[in-house]
Amino acid sequence: MGHEEIDGKKYDIWEVVRGRQGYIPASKMRSWLSPETGEFAKVTIWMQQRNGTWQKSSEIDSVRRNIDIPDEIFSAAPPRGYRPQRPMFTPANGLTKGRSSVLSISFDTHIIFAMSDGSIIVCWSSDDKESGASQAGLFKDLKMGGPLPKLPFEVCALKAIYKGQEIMYDGYHLAQTEKKGKFYE
Repeated sequence: MGHEEIDGKKYDIWEVVRGRQGYIPASKMRSWLSPETGEFAKVTIWMQQRNGTWQKSSEIDSVRRNIDIPDEIFSAAPPRGYRPQRPMFTPANGLTKGRSSVLSISFDTHIIFAMSDGSIIVCWSSDDKESGASQAGLFKDLKMGGPLPKLPFEVCALKAIYKGQEIMYDGYHLAQTEKKGKFYE
């Protein structure tokens, strides 16, 4: 999408646009990522209004990393004198950041890393809710650096625009994992 200099450092600007999904309005997210370090300067998110205009919904421009967080901040124990009324739960989708779907087929992006060498690593998954078949066979015999699995949504490349020039990153298999029968590339 371009680049911008912030506090003397150059950042590439990446934009992801998601169409309307049922009751969830269309959204777009811009991320300012350093091509040298992969660190980001800021993230801005817009939501599309019913009249078609875009309204900024949030912006993050300060992230602290590598700080010690006291264990009690994430404690599930209720404060003294209280007791929980419902059992604790765990998130079903983990790190899901974006979802696209067509009929029963979905595509989820979970987490994206920009590496110092300019490469991009994306964790994603895709499944067909109407199919009860396991995806284990699609991941069998995959080799690092080889082709990606043939999931319901096939991802083959990532496109970026830098200094007005379109850059296409070819997609290759790096690794996969599985949790509760769901496979992640």
